[in-house]
Amino acid sequence: MRKMRSSAALAVAEACGKVILAGEHAVVYGVPAIALPVWGKQAKAALYEGEVSNSSDLKITLPDLHEEFSLSEVKSGHRHAWILETLEVAAQYLKVPTEHSYGLGGKELSVTSTIPVAAGLGSGAAVATVLARVYANYFNLSPSPSEISNIVYEVEKLHHGTPSGVDNTVIAHGQPVYFVRDVCTKVLKVGAPFSLVIADTGVRSETKIAVGDVRKCYEKDPATYQGYFNEVRDIVDSIRDMIEKGQGNEIGPLMIDNQRLLEKIGVSSPELELFVEGALEAGASGAKLCGAGRGGNMAALVKDEETGERVMEKLRSLGGKGVFMTSIDPNHHEV
Repeated sequence: MRKMRSSAALAVAEACGKVILAGEHAVVYGVPAIALPVWGKQAKAALYEGEVSNSSDLKITLPDLHEEFSLSEVKSGHRHAWILETLEVAAQYLKVPTEHSYGLGGKELSVTSTIPVAAGLGSGAAVATVLARVYANYFNLSPSPSEISNIVYEVEKLHHGTPSGVDNTVIAHGQPVYFVRDVCTKVLKVGAPFSLVIADTGVRSETKIAVGDVRKCYEKDPATYQGYFNEVRDIVDSIRDMIEKGQGNEIGPLMIDNQRLLEKIGVSSPELELFVEGALEAGASGAKLCGAGRGGNMAALVKDEETGERVMEKLRSLGGKGVFMTSIDPNHHEV
């Protein structure tokens, strides 16, 4: 058993998960997307003085995975290459010297996360965000949320080919975001709270593969797919208007419309559709997949806690994992 650490952390950081309420996949083609922070699922990082303070290496611990290793062991292709990649990008962006494990020699880095992997809740962007933040905090730097977002986006590109930019944006800002790729990122005003139930199908999905497949379909039949994306645009803009007016509890039918389009685009799955229909049968007013699709998470709109409990019970009975309810509250700003 690992002994208790007596020293205080030299730097700490945290980041939320995220859920895409509307616009996933279409956002890659210039359509707006709305993404929401999910603070019920978080990633955290802490940097400590290492047991061998004069070492030039960085010790890394991943308690959730019961793993410990040194940064020098991490090479390209390593299952935890994201750590090396994030440090490389952050060091370049923040103009920090890169020798001695990016200036972290003799230190110990601990990273934990309750965000499911490959499930549409932004786990990759969240752990990259906490790593970039803890790195900046250690050097007494104060990059803005937009600067952290830029760092994380560069890391995301290494893993997702053509990432939308939604994950890094909403997670780095920690607030609801209306996002148009390469055009604008606006913090979305939430006129009144509304609640979502989120459930994991347990089916892992690869964002890069799903995004690439949609690209191939778009190139084969641009007119049809552009038509789908135009419909998504209208849905996203309507949802944005309703949320800002305090009508978040009324966006259910629009969520269903978005789900049907995602099915046509080819990124749904039997498991997701089973969960969507189950949530609607249990009283949800809307439901859809979240993120890359083909597995991962879905979200259902519920009008109150009682309805939320019924929907959660139904989704668990269908095999849902990590089922929870979260409130999108205009007074919640945790970054």
